[in-house]
Amino acid sequence: MYDWDYKCEIFDSKKYVEISNFTDNHAFFFFNSISKNILFSYKNTSY
Repeated sequence: MYDWDYKCEIFDSKKYVEISNFTDNHAFFFFNSISKNILFSYKNTSY
């Protein structure tokens, strides 16, 4: 099991939709942005 430290930066989006995939060192957050750019931010403390 991994210890994750998430830093979600929300600019124009209100809520994140869903965690897409857990990779070995990355966790991607896709935000609800229809006509806007998809904003994502990830931070990992495993390094």
